[in-house]
Amino acid sequence: MSAVPIPYKSIIEISGLIRRGEMTSAGITEAMLSRIAKLDGKFHSYALVLGERAMAQAKRCDEEIAKGIWRG
Repeated sequence: MSAVPIPYKSIIEISGLIRRGEMTSAGITEAMLSRIAKLDGKFHSYALVLGERAMAQAKRCDEEIAKGIWRG
């Protein structure tokens, strides 16, 4: 994995990480939620962050990927 932090990667790069098994959807979601928590107090960029919902959906995606189901 390159030294470029997840928030600065393109969706193509992130997709490749998931396809190669280098990252999971849940891991990427966790990284993004962590960044939001760290910076949003300063920037107030989000009206609402649904972290629990995002993590639940990411885990469902990882379960689908484990079964060979790729959403694209």
